Amino acid sequence: NSLFEAGDTVLVHPGVYDTGVVQINTKLGNTRVHLPKKTILKAVSDDVGATVIKGGFDSRYSNGLGPKAIRCIFVGKIDENGKVSDTEAAGSEISGFTLCDGATLHTDSSEYSGFGGGVYSPSTKAYVVDCVISNCAAYKGGGTFGCTSVRCLFKNNRAKGSSSGSCGSAVNGGNLLNCVIDGCTGERGDASLEAVLSSCKSVNCTIVNC
Repeated sequence: NSLFEAGDTVLVHPGVYDTGVVQINTKLGNTRVHLPKKTILKAVSDDVGATVIKGGFDSRYSNGLGPKAIRCIFVGKIDENGKVSDTEAAGSEISGFTLCDGATLHTDSSEYSGFGGGVYSPSTKAYVVDCVISNCAAYKGGGTFGCTSVRCLFKNNRAKGSSSGSCGSAVNGGNLLNCVIDGCTGERGDASLEAVLSSCKSVNCTIVNC
């Protein structure tokens, strides 16, 4: 992260990116990619399956959530009060990737620590565009939390949730535009709308196989 400045565009060549871990802090867990300042993170290939950012599950737990789990992408930084801030990261964009197998801590007891297995953002000012978010898991917001997703496919994501009716297996918080949600359910098998999309705004989206 120290190698680029706020507002820079980072071009990523095809490959599977599944090594390297950033610990945000002990309460917010681990992430494969951390964007603490405004960054345009763009896959070079037009094939969304060619450039993969892969998180990781905590194999000690059946749902994969725990201290050793790894999110795919965390947007934002920790301020002097220990809170997540998007002041410097607002306007970040992630485009053209497959984000898979991301996971979080197993509760939301501290500053949304268990939210957003694929992507976590403290606000809708981070944009996920033309991405596939698949097989990610979280306490809430299995696919994403907080960000604005445009033309994305959410496939087979899941959320543990404090209650199956409000966990948001695909998305918790944020906005969705022209997205497809395929095969996402709560841990308890609930496929109600709130179990799949919770506390978010969606426009022209399609839900199938849920």
